[in-house]
Amino acid sequence: MVAVRACPRRSFEGPWRCPNTVSRWETGTYKPTIEDLDRLARFFGKSIMEFFPKEDVRTERDEKIDALLRTAKQLNDGDVEELRRFAEFRRAQHVYTKKAPGRKAKK
Repeated sequence: MVAVRACPRRSFEGPWRCPNTVSRWETGTYKPTIEDLDRLARFFGKSIMEFFPKEDVRTERDEKIDALLRTAKQLNDGDVEELRRFAEFRRAQHVYTKKAPGRKAKK
């Protein structure tokens, strides 16, 4: 069994056990657990995903969506509303029929 030493400063207010915890993270002495990151995110009112690198992988689908958004910005309000309703309708169709978007059912 590993002995757990009490934190030397009892007055420390924060989501960590000891005030030197962050210092150990910064020096690489200790790696924070997912629970540590969750407490830290809650403490600062941020998403836990902010602690992870953003994915810069762009797919062909991402490019198509970006092109759609660029085009939609140039439409009038009525056309934007129609486009939104169509997208929601198509998504609802896939949810209702429990099919993956863009795939046809096998016969």
